[in-house]
Amino acid sequence: MAKVQEKSQWIEMPLLLDWELDQRNLGLAGPNIYSRTATDVGDYSYDSSTIRQRLCNLLPQKSGETVYLKQRNTLTTSGAFFDKGGAVTTPRGIFWGNTINRLLEFWGTTLYVWSSSDTYTTVTSQGAATDGPGGFAEGINSSGVAYVFAAVVTDATVVTVGAGNTAVTDTDFPASIIPMPVYLDGYIFVAQQGTRNIYNSAVGDATSWAASTYIATEERGGNIVGLARIGKMVVALCENSVEFFRDAGIPAPNSPLQRISELTSTIGCVNRATIATHEDHVYFVGKDSSGLVGVFRIDPSGKIGRISSPSVDFLMYQHSDSANISGVITTWATTLTSTRPARAYMIPFHGKWYYGLHCNWGTSITSVAGAPISLLYDSEFKIWIELSTSHATGTNVIPGGWPYPFGTLVNTATSSVGKRFLLQNAYGGTTDTDLARLGNDDDYETADIGGGSNASVSKAKNIITWPLMSFGHAGRKSLNGVEIALIGSTAPANAYTISPQPAFIHHGRYLTNSTGATPSYTSYSLAALSFNPPQGELVHYLRTNLVSFYQQWFQLALTQLDDGGINTIRFRITAHEEQ
Repeated sequence: MAKVQEKSQWIEMPLLLDWELDQRNLGLAGPNIYSRTATDVGDYSYDSSTIRQRLCNLLPQKSGETVYLKQRNTLTTSGAFFDKGGAVTTPRGIFWGNTINRLLEFWGTTLYVWSSSDTYTTVTSQGAATDGPGGFAEGINSSGVAYVFAAVVTDATVVTVGAGNTAVTDTDFPASIIPMPVYLDGYIFVAQQGTRNIYNSAVGDATSWAASTYIATEERGGNIVGLARIGKMVVALCENSVEFFRDAGIPAPNSPLQRISELTSTIGCVNRATIATHEDHVYFVGKDSSGLVGVFRIDPSGKIGRISSPSVDFLMYQHSDSANISGVITTWATTLTSTRPARAYMIPFHGKWYYGLHCNWGTSITSVAGAPISLLYDSEFKIWIELSTSHATGTNVIPGGWPYPFGTLVNTATSSVGKRFLLQNAYGGTTDTDLARLGNDDDYETADIGGGSNASVSKAKNIITWPLMSFGHAGRKSLNGVEIALIGSTAPANAYTISPQPAFIHHGRYLTNSTGATPSYTSYSLAALSFNPPQGELVHYLRTNLVSFYQQWFQLALTQLDDGGINTIRFRITAHEEQ
């Protein structure tokens, strides 16, 4: 009779997991990354036939040489202070002007300018809501007065503290622009829709324009998709190239710009709504000379590099189309059944800035054609992390995705909000006009916000998904213990909670069955953890006979982590050897 020998060991599981699709599924048609239903309010985003590995809502942090995972900041409402009042319409952009201490918001066809004490002035007829996002640039006029240049496709407004809001009415101002204004050396620069032309205002006067003061990008680069600024350079992101310009001091009536030819790249941009700038780095969704779509980053020297993985490239391929290449977002809509284009902006979590890429953020959860998904790029660890929330709207809960198409960092001492990151809420409903905001590091999520009747139904989860693993042993084995090392609070009396709902370990075969259906998985409830940690680390053991397998994928789902983090996760694996 065969004798079974058991050999157990604790195996440390990797924490730095780059978001990755199963390579076998990269050629599938349609952007259906996740399968969800209207009642899926629990452990969303577990489709193991598509996702190979990921972190969700868990952000790598570094303390000295120690790397740990920390839950993303919570979401709350901003309160009434930045409540503009009235019904929520199409969100089109939000911007905090540091130089004028004002909040500006594009909703539908109206520009709202926060004055103080929760009052707003309005500027109406700001183009068509379907034209897509508006844009902003801070500048200083010839009198030394700071202003914000707020633009949509057909309209532009100069906002100052003392002089109020002044519409740009100069007949030489381009009739149709790409609303991504750039300020440099006293000039405002804008690109004209469907052309290669970059126009500039008069120096020191954003309301004065001349028809002859423009410079064209090179013809082989195609039309301009968007503008950005890096240091003292104006960057033109075109359909088939990226070009750089400097202020050469060329006098009017000519453009002051001069091309820096040696920096011209053959990388093109496919969607202006994905262009984001931070600390002289520009991020965008583009395509290389062979036509392959991906995410690229321009460094302060003008060098361009691809930062996306093949899995992210595939996702971007599914969310790029010819309508977006022109710079016009033609599918900008507000209904939940609409497929909205990819959208990106910089977003801070725990003092670190991330490039946040949001795809199909307006898609209904019942649409299998493309569920919403959001990813963060961590430039420190060079990995992509899934960003998710559950947001109530009406009688449904939207699991996953990030329903906030725009955000800005507010820094004012006159507001009870203080220095917080505010987000426009796409799912607020007709009566919920509060902005969303990220909480402090000591805030944890009790329920995701929303304007519907199910606002407290669900909360975002912190999820680690590991790939299919055999743990270096081809035979049968079992998982019979989980060990989690936690970085605790600095205050010993501060409760460290992974509750009120328990943690879960999911496991499954990872493969679709013969009918193509999503594989079933098993959940094991790990007892809810709630304890007062000492300073430093606390190791908590969760021991039970969980599962016997040859190879399995595993997923750990935690509901909340308070202000601590995960330092180490180990599995106790027992190999079964028959003799």
